Amino acid sequence: MYRWLGLLLGAILLWGAAQPAGAVLRIGVIVSATGAASALGLPQRNAVALLPRRIGGEPVEYVVLDDNSDPVRTVALVRALLRAPGVDALIGPTTTPASLALLDFVADAQVPMLTPAGSSLVVQPLEARKRWAFKLTPSEASLSTVLLRHMARHGVRRLALIGFTDTYGESWRSYIEGAAPKAGVHLLLTERYGRMDQTVMGQVLNTMAAKPDGVLIAASGLPALLPQVSLRDKGYRGPIYQTMGASLGAFPLLAGKVAEGTWMVANPVLVADQLPPNHPLATQVAAYAQAYRARYRVAPEPFGGYVFDAGLLLQAAVPQALTHGHPGTPAFRQALRNALEHGAPLAGCQGIYRFTRDNHNGPEPLPRAMMQLRQGHWVLTPD
Repeated sequence: MYRWLGLLLGAILLWGAAQPAGAVLRIGVIVSATGAASALGLPQRNAVALLPRRIGGEPVEYVVLDDNSDPVRTVALVRALLRAPGVDALIGPTTTPASLALLDFVADAQVPMLTPAGSSLVVQPLEARKRWAFKLTPSEASLSTVLLRHMARHGVRRLALIGFTDTYGESWRSYIEGAAPKAGVHLLLTERYGRMDQTVMGQVLNTMAAKPDGVLIAASGLPALLPQVSLRDKGYRGPIYQTMGASLGAFPLLAGKVAEGTWMVANPVLVADQLPPNHPLATQVAAYAQAYRARYRVAPEPFGGYVFDAGLLLQAAVPQALTHGHPGTPAFRQALRNALEHGAPLAGCQGIYRFTRDNHNGPEPLPRAMMQLRQGHWVLTPD
């Protein structure tokens, strides 16, 4: 294949051979630290430094790889990684298309994958090849319910959607289209654009011509800003909703005045200072925020929180798996998957995880589930 892949494979194999079998718990981490999804992947890479270095008494070793926001490169990296001896779990990849592309490989290798991908297609329907995948982000079903309820209460009866052309945007379109009538909301039209597109002017003009009461942007990372900026530049003054894929710490700064009034399902990390002390997530949100600030001297980024939560899930599951086998063995990986699937509810910094045999689909939204951008700050609001 490509020269870089040959060099990578050699490095990974040497990395695995350098340790005796079972001596370390080895975790592969695949992130989009460069490319279109880098605003999501960079904080995920940063969060790896906050993960535990020992779990259940065993030393942990992380190998972090950048897929450049390219699913083809993701597959090449992970195929090489899975050939290394003793890879016990994967964290990542960052995006939905990349996560979908890995399902067959992680199932064949029987390696659990904890992914921060945004679409529930990664784990639904929970067929055999998806049983090795665990999604760390809330489901579109639960998020769309919160969004549509809010829209209906605030007079949005005619909705337009502008979303990615890929599985993330299409998954959101499908959920909104199915749930909107029950909420009394009519989906007028759907406009699509690519993650790498430089303009969405045609989509914006079509949207405004339909005269919607509100617009939902189903996109993630920095590309989610493009329709919002274009809508405001063209004079659209109705409410704009974003999915949690746009919950970047830098969103208010990058979008500027056009972001004022934006609605989004609440991300615990972005409203950490507004959570009451007795909130079920308060402890872990504070732990993540403090650790991130201490290391990087900046505010914590929400998407790094999913990697932090992956560490918490592994801390709970690995001790159980160790009773069935040693790291680096098929028995251990199978037991690790089972422990993740049957573990007790776990409070992370992004939600409460309740994985079961029939549900690998991430946490539920916060009880007070909406936030709005006001004067450059996210404000937690009632539904």
